[in-house]
Amino acid sequence: MRKILGLLVVSVLLISGLVACSSTDSADNEVNLYQEKSTDVTEIFLEIDSPPDETVFYEKDIIVSGKTVPGADVTVCGVPVYVNVNGEFSVAKSLGFGANIIRIVADADNAEVVEYRTLAYSP
Repeated sequence: MRKILGLLVVSVLLISGLVACSSTDSADNEVNLYQEKSTDVTEIFLEIDSPPDETVFYEKDIIVSGKTVPGADVTVCGVPVYVNVNGEFSVAKSLGFGANIIRIVADADNAEVVEYRTLAYSP
Protein backbone atom coordinates (compact mmCIF):
# COMPACT_ATOMS: atom_id res chain seq x y z
CA MET A 1 0.00 0.00 0.00
CA ARG A 2 1.43 3.42 -0.93
CA LYS A 3 0.08 6.78 0.05
CA ILE A 4 1.51 10.09 -1.08
CA LEU A 5 1.31 12.94 1.43
CA GLY A 6 2.67 16.08 -0.23
CA LEU A 7 6.17 15.07 -1.19
CA LEU A 8 6.37 12.19 1.30
CA VAL A 9 5.84 8.58 0.21
CA VAL A 10 4.85 6.12 2.94
CA SER A 11 4.69 2.36 2.50
CA VAL A 12 3.23 0.02 5.11
CA LEU A 13 3.49 -3.75 4.94
CA LEU A 14 1.77 -6.24 7.26
CA ILE A 15 3.22 -9.74 7.27
CA SER A 16 2.28 -12.33 9.88
CA GLY A 17 2.51 -10.15 12.96
CA LEU A 18 5.24 -7.83 11.62
CA VAL A 19 4.53 -4.24 10.64
CA ALA A 20 7.09 -2.69 8.32
CA CYS A 21 6.93 1.00 7.45
CA SER A 22 9.14 2.77 4.94
CA SER A 23 9.03 6.45 4.03
CA THR A 24 10.94 8.55 1.52
CA ASP A 25 10.88 12.32 1.19
CA SER A 26 11.47 14.44 -1.92
CA ALA A 27 15.25 14.42 -1.29
CA ASP A 28 15.24 10.59 -1.41
CA ASN A 29 15.92 10.30 2.33
CA GLU A 30 14.52 6.93 3.43
CA VAL A 31 13.50 5.71 6.89
CA ASN A 32 12.52 2.09 7.61
CA LEU A 33 10.74 1.04 10.80
CA TYR A 34 9.85 -2.48 11.89
CA GLN A 35 7.50 -3.33 14.74
CA GLU A 36 6.46 -6.79 15.83
CA LYS A 37 2.74 -6.89 16.47
CA SER A 38 1.56 -9.01 19.36
CA THR A 39 -1.07 -11.52 18.37
CA ASP A 40 -1.76 -12.59 21.97
CA VAL A 41 -4.23 -9.87 22.93
CA THR A 42 -6.97 -10.44 25.47
CA GLU A 43 -10.06 -8.27 25.19
CA ILE A 44 -10.53 -6.48 28.52
CA PHE A 45 -13.97 -6.36 30.09
CA LEU A 46 -15.53 -5.38 33.40
CA GLU A 47 -18.76 -6.89 34.74
CA ILE A 48 -20.17 -5.53 37.99
CA ASP A 49 -22.29 -8.08 39.88
CA SER A 50 -23.00 -5.91 42.91
CA PRO A 51 -24.23 -3.33 43.71
CA PRO A 52 -26.93 -2.58 41.13
CA ASP A 53 -26.79 0.94 39.72
CA GLU A 54 -29.14 3.63 41.09
CA THR A 55 -29.91 1.81 44.32
CA VAL A 56 -30.82 3.24 47.73
CA PHE A 57 -29.15 1.49 50.67
CA TYR A 58 -30.33 1.70 54.27
CA GLU A 59 -27.10 0.25 55.61
CA LYS A 60 -23.76 2.05 55.31
CA ASP A 61 -21.57 -0.95 54.34
CA ILE A 62 -21.92 -2.61 50.93
CA ILE A 63 -19.99 -5.14 48.85
CA VAL A 64 -18.66 -4.20 45.39
CA SER A 65 -18.03 -7.33 43.34
CA GLY A 66 -17.54 -8.34 39.75
CA LYS A 67 -15.36 -10.01 37.16
CA THR A 68 -12.69 -8.99 34.65
CA VAL A 69 -9.85 -10.65 32.76
CA PRO A 70 -7.43 -12.63 34.95
CA GLY A 71 -4.34 -10.57 35.71
CA ALA A 72 -6.08 -7.20 35.41
CA ASP A 73 -5.57 -4.48 38.00
CA VAL A 74 -8.84 -3.34 39.58
CA THR A 75 -9.51 -0.27 41.70
CA VAL A 76 -12.69 0.78 43.48
CA CYS A 77 -12.75 4.53 44.20
CA GLY A 78 -8.99 4.58 43.58
CA VAL A 79 -8.18 1.77 46.05
CA PRO A 80 -6.53 -1.37 44.60
CA VAL A 81 -8.60 -4.55 44.93
CA TYR A 82 -7.42 -8.18 44.89
CA VAL A 83 -8.38 -10.05 41.70
CA ASN A 84 -8.27 -13.86 41.88
CA VAL A 85 -7.00 -16.21 39.14
CA ASN A 86 -10.51 -16.35 37.61
CA GLY A 87 -10.69 -12.54 37.35
CA GLU A 88 -13.21 -12.22 40.21
CA PHE A 89 -13.02 -9.48 42.81
CA SER A 90 -14.98 -8.40 45.88
CA VAL A 91 -14.40 -5.58 48.36
CA ALA A 92 -16.31 -3.94 51.20
CA LYS A 93 -17.10 -0.24 50.81
CA SER A 94 -18.69 2.21 53.25
CA LEU A 95 -21.15 4.72 51.84
CA GLY A 96 -21.45 8.32 52.93
CA PHE A 97 -24.82 9.87 53.69
CA GLY A 98 -26.74 10.85 50.55
CA ALA A 99 -25.49 10.34 46.99
CA ASN A 100 -22.38 8.25 46.32
CA ILE A 101 -20.63 7.64 42.99
CA ILE A 102 -18.54 4.48 42.95
CA ARG A 103 -15.86 4.34 40.24
CA ILE A 104 -14.63 0.85 39.33
CA VAL A 105 -11.66 0.51 36.96
CA ALA A 106 -10.09 -2.57 35.34
CA ASP A 107 -6.73 -2.08 33.66
CA ALA A 108 -4.84 -4.69 31.61
CA ASP A 109 -2.46 -4.65 28.64
CA ASN A 110 -2.56 -0.83 28.39
CA ALA A 111 -6.35 -0.89 28.09
CA GLU A 112 -8.81 0.39 30.65
CA VAL A 113 -12.53 -0.11 31.30
CA VAL A 114 -14.43 2.11 33.73
CA GLU A 115 -17.84 1.49 35.29
CA TYR A 116 -19.78 3.76 37.65
CA ARG A 117 -22.44 2.99 40.21
CA THR A 118 -24.62 5.83 41.49
CA LEU A 119 -25.89 4.88 44.93
CA ALA A 120 -27.64 6.56 47.82
CA TYR A 121 -27.34 5.93 51.56
CA SER A 122 -30.21 6.87 53.80
CA PRO A 123 -30.06 5.52 57.38
